[in-house]
Amino acid sequence: MNRLNNDDSMMLATLLARKLALDLDNNDKSSIEIIAKLLSEFSKEIIILSLRAEVGVTRLILHDMDNDPYFKDILTIDAS
Repeated sequence: MNRLNNDDSMMLATLLARKLALDLDNNDKSSIEIIAKLLSEFSKEIIILSLRAEVGVTRLILHDMDNDPYFKDILTIDAS
């Protein structure tokens, strides 16, 4: 995704996060894998900002996304 500038990257990540939020609200988890793979191409900062803005902490907890095999790695932030 390095062909996109920061604004375009944020916009695209936000659209992906919004799609995920709508799907989770409808109990449709079929898009989780592909959205996680697409989001993983962005920087951690953009991922966290877009998920926080569109999905929100409540949905992440409600749907146990931090333990989801596809989202587990992208939701983990290295301390280094």
